[in-house]
Amino acid sequence: MIPIDRNVPIPKYAGQRGSTEKYPWSQMDVGDSFVVGAKRAKTVRGCYVAAGKRLGRKFATRMTPEGLRVWRIA
Repeated sequence: MIPIDRNVPIPKYAGQRGSTEKYPWSQMDVGDSFVVGAKRAKTVRGCYVAAGKRLGRKFATRMTPEGLRVWRIA
């Protein structure tokens, strides 16, 4: 039989108030940018669209020699 736990709080997820974000979407102003390594490029490309919709902002990405650079454009 599997035991049932009661009154265990649900942990906050990235982007929820009071939690930390993996990427600095909410702290960025228009014109700000950050770089992530090429290995994380696929993950970030999937995240920036969702973050933009959630925050009402727009982001753009480009591969650079340093890695994937993400800009806040609106």
